Amino acid sequence: MYKSIKNAFLIAASVACTSTLAASQNENFSTAPSLIETPEQKAQVLTEKALKADLIYSDFQDKEFLESTIFTIDNSLNKSEIECAVNKADFNYKRNLYEILLEYVNKYPEEATDLWLENLDFLARVNSKIVNYPDVVDFNIDDLPASSALNTMTDEESLKLQSVILDPRFSKLLPFLGLPTLDKNNQLVNSFSLSVLYSAAIMKASTDECKGNSIT
Repeated sequence: MYKSIKNAFLIAASVACTSTLAASQNENFSTAPSLIETPEQKAQVLTEKALKADLIYSDFQDKEFLESTIFTIDNSLNKSEIECAVNKADFNYKRNLYEILLEYVNKYPEEATDLWLENLDFLARVNSKIVNYPDVVDFNIDDLPASSALNTMTDEESLKLQSVILDPRFSKLLPFLGLPTLDKNNQLVNSFSLSVLYSAAIMKASTDECKGNSIT
């Protein structure tokens, strides 16, 4: 599955044509500061690290792929509108993630979000191995240790990733990284498909926002 992210994304883009995504404008989104002194700064650091660990966001760095996906969503767009949608999709993806993580920083115990910060670099490393593996790999929700995705990493990394996935303290974070997570009943679920649909919805909203507008 994880070698087929772009194909899944193109399919989801067609579904997203009937979806809408409400999001507030926050044109002041910026890169994370080096010192964390406020909830806003902590959310920014979490966002920067989560984007590096996100299996889906890597496709947002591929401008050609974004352009073709946006054209799939609406083939009536001109070149300027497509470029506007590409820029908006990237901005909206980061902004929405920041706003959600800021809500979590304010809502959840500090120890939980600190734990996320401590492990996001590790999650970025193993997710990079998963997405760049030459063969198609996946997670086995019914038998996690038997997952082919775990074969892309060392035994130590595999054991640590399994412990993170099965730790309920990470259940709110992992869906944003395209990784399996525990639901409210502590049952393991695969959140990858939902992550793809969510991302495609962001692209659809960005496309609608730019239709009829030109970049400046």
